[in-house]
Amino acid sequence: MNPAIPYRLTVTVTPSFWDAYSAVLTVMRQGFWRIVILSIFPLAGVSTIALLVYEIATGHRMGMAETLKGLFISLISLTFPLYLPALLIWLARRNSRHLLGSVEYAFDAEGMHLSGSTFQQSLSWSAILRVRRTRKFILIFLTQKMVYPMPLRQVSDPQFFENLRALGGERTDFGGDRPLAITNQPVQFLAAQSEFQPSTDSVTPQRLSLTIRASFWEMVSANLVMILQRPQSLVLFSLFPLAGLLVLAFSLRELAAGRLDTAGVWSCLVFAPVGILFPLLIVIFSVWSVRRGNKLAQDPIVYSFDTEGMHLSGAAFQSKVFWSAILRVRRTRQFILIFLTPTQAHVIPLRQVDNSHFFEELRVLAGAQTDFCPVDEH
Repeated sequence: MNPAIPYRLTVTVTPSFWDAYSAVLTVMRQGFWRIVILSIFPLAGVSTIALLVYEIATGHRMGMAETLKGLFISLISLTFPLYLPALLIWLARRNSRHLLGSVEYAFDAEGMHLSGSTFQQSLSWSAILRVRRTRKFILIFLTQKMVYPMPLRQVSDPQFFENLRALGGERTDFGGDRPLAITNQPVQFLAAQSEFQPSTDSVTPQRLSLTIRASFWEMVSANLVMILQRPQSLVLFSLFPLAGLLVLAFSLRELAAGRLDTAGVWSCLVFAPVGILFPLLIVIFSVWSVRRGNKLAQDPIVYSFDTEGMHLSGAAFQSKVFWSAILRVRRTRQFILIFLTPTQAHVIPLRQVDNSHFFEELRVLAGAQTDFCPVDEH
């Protein structure tokens, strides 16, 4: 290894709201299909404006209400890719305790280690999909959608990215030329991050441990249950089935009156089922895309709990989350859901929990540090 390159790189960053917002906009431009999908809304806005101009140019008399409605729809469509990320980031920072404050990034020959006031996490290089440098950020991709952004304005070393490539480039995609091989003595993975070692004793009241491997359909079912946990999500996702049912009812009425043409029949056959099944389809697609793009999503995970918090470990990662960073814990008929944010939760299928008193013992370990809810019959 080049003696000028340190065995360990460390930097502490405190991303602001605008850092997070800028990073999201940068990541949105990283994928072709993201650009295509997000371009649909501005194109719809431009099309609406063009239609308004055409109607005015051809002498069509438009009322004030109709004109204002067209302009409002155009404005919403044109700015959709800008205000939606801002809203999501604001909600995430408002509801997630571990997204605020400073985060220390440490890199060595074995991987990336993160620590904050309420969490610790370590990932081997094999668990990192790729690393990219832009004008403002170093972006560390775990999946196509999950990214750790490091603002370059908070990285004082101008050679940081090159040194980072030298540490991990043999096992992670950094783009460009391949780096020289690293010859330093490997560091024991996670040794510097946590002295915690998962216990196999699942009955001791001081520590609970179990190994989970959730199937594809368990994750789909858990996501549907999480939608039912929040009234906002339930209302939002109910709009699509209601729209599908309205299309179906309208089409049936037109069919009974003999006014439904071939185009109307096909519109009903396409839009009604898609609207009715949209929540299920979007959840299935989301779970599929996560499992397809995340190297860790299909591996068994060891969950261990003690009085400090939750510890997770897998083949290529280990993470520690303090109880104070866990928003709430819910038990349903099928799952124990451990929420880090209102929309992000760790899923433990109850069929893989042998201890019938697991939830009650978990509540005892957490004490008053986390919100535990009685059994939810969803």
